[in-house]
Amino acid sequence: MNDPALEPGEIRLLKLKRWIPFLGVRADLYHVKLADKPVYEAISYTWGTSNEEREVSINGRPFVTSTSTYDTLYGRSSMFRSRVLWIDYICIDQTNNLEKGSQVNMMTEIYESATRVVVWLGKTLSARLAIGLLNEMATLPSTVDSYRRYEHLTSSVQWIAMVDFFNLLWFTRVWIVQEVAVATEVIFICGGMTISWDMLVNWTETLKSYKTADAIMEALNRRDPQLGHKPKEPTIMENINVVLLPTSLPFLLTDFGEFDSTDPRDKIFAFTGLATDEPNSAFVPNYTKPVEAVYRETAAYL
Repeated sequence: MNDPALEPGEIRLLKLKRWIPFLGVRADLYHVKLADKPVYEAISYTWGTSNEEREVSINGRPFVTSTSTYDTLYGRSSMFRSRVLWIDYICIDQTNNLEKGSQVNMMTEIYESATRVVVWLGKTLSARLAIGLLNEMATLPSTVDSYRRYEHLTSSVQWIAMVDFFNLLWFTRVWIVQEVAVATEVIFICGGMTISWDMLVNWTETLKSYKTADAIMEALNRRDPQLGHKPKEPTIMENINVVLLPTSLPFLLTDFGEFDSTDPRDKIFAFTGLATDEPNSAFVPNYTKPVEAVYRETAAYL
């Protein structure tokens, strides 16, 4: 990244320019101090597993991003107005380990200070089917008869769409716990539809009341046998709500230790900003430390 180093207390923000056909995604990157209370939305998303790259224009120069980052920026672009974002792939210099550690140490404050957190779940075409079924289930009384109404649906297109919705990679990311738990407001965007945090929590409560969470996990496992080692998506919302209470690092590591991260060190660093038992300086995010050293120091603390 060809951008000046950040000063203490600073972050970068990305101002998306108005979308103009054929000009692609265009933005300006600039520095602000968080203490000045800038207005922005923070993006929560997955980098994805594709090696394919896309190009955007930042400060008039080409900048190569991941496909999922490009799709997120494209999806948040508007023909009618500019929009200010914080998105980690671009706003943190990913080639600078010292900066990464410093910015990750500010992550709780970054998401807490945002006007809202936008969860970008991608362009899933089946999202409308899944959301339609979940909305329908949420409006019915929690009775055995209501549940039986859906027993025959486990092989239907709508049911499979709902299973695929909870199988989205975002639900298994270790960083989502912090990004969502401290947010002032959370909205989810999936397949062109916008969903509120309260709506998603309501859905998971509905699934539990219908006792369908186990059925979803069985269906998930049939579609992807590796899911036996992943978090149980329909119960994630309940666990994240617990994080809003005073929470220790051992509790966070126990409850969310199965979540995924690209860098193994993030399985520790993602929780240090949320822990209320004041872990010592050994847990300050530091990407110059080997993975073994981070895990060894964590084990000694626990």
